Amino acid sequence: MDDTMKTKIENDNRGLPALYVSKRGRNVQLAETAVVKSSSWTDQEALSQHLIDIVSPNEQDLLRQLDGRVVKRFRWTSVTLHVAGKPVESFPCRSGSKSWAG
Repeated sequence: MDDTMKTKIENDNRGLPALYVSKRGRNVQLAETAVVKSSSWTDQEALSQHLIDIVSPNEQDLLRQLDGRVVKRFRWTSVTLHVAGKPVESFPCRSGSKSWAG
């Protein structure tokens, strides 16, 4: 791959996370660093640097912390989450690992 194409791909990949994190009030500069420099952070580092809002040891605790939270959707509408105590259902992902949805 030539340098021009490499730069284009890097710029495209840098812009995508920035689009999502900026709409959520996240740390855009740090999100770009993750793409450009292949950086990663521990959960506590991501929390302290405002890349994430919540660290949770399990699904039920996560749902408890999210309950009552008002979140903005991508079309700028808001929704209040009512998820505490709801059942958690596992389903297979394309990779074969388990994921969950409330």
